[in-house]
Amino acid sequence: MAITRAVGLNLGIDGILGLGPNYNNGPSYLMAMYEEEVIDEAIVSFSLGYSNGGSIQQESYMMFGGINKTQIVGKMYDFPLVTDKWWALEFRAFYYDNKLFKSFDPFPKNQDISDMGNSAFAVVDTGTSMMAVPEGFFQRLEQRWKSSVPNPADVSCIQGLCVGGHSCEYFYDKLGNITVQLGNEDFSMMP
Repeated sequence: MAITRAVGLNLGIDGILGLGPNYNNGPSYLMAMYEEEVIDEAIVSFSLGYSNGGSIQQESYMMFGGINKTQIVGKMYDFPLVTDKWWALEFRAFYYDNKLFKSFDPFPKNQDISDMGNSAFAVVDTGTSMMAVPEGFFQRLEQRWKSSVPNPADVSCIQGLCVGGHSCEYFYDKLGNITVQLGNEDFSMMP
């Protein structure tokens, strides 16, 4: 099951559990716990579990007030929020196959998000493991993906979701990496 349409979620709501960075969009349980000194830091962290052969190897969990440093693999990044409405980071550029797809201006401090000009932000959402992009980006990516495989029917795109009729290994040497630049950091994802 997936949510395909958002209706009525634009005002007075701060996520499903009220874990937003402040009270502007509704109750923030995270900030209430911090202000009541239930937690030392206004931080919530998540660890996604996994299974192997149907056997759960690690349970998923959420931690209030800190992070479990034993769960971090590689470098941990710290980004300032660009708005106090959401967990939103400065989105500076989008690359496909190491070629610039679109760049954005730096996000000015205290900029009103209703007048973003050529600035953009990326919302970090624990409610999905998918990456959503504006429709125009998606249409351009879809064209590039279909032109990169021997048979364009190998990539099927319906309502903004693309799937391939082959294993992931089939696409590794045919499709390019996607790189997003958040602040001054680049993050690349293989096909």
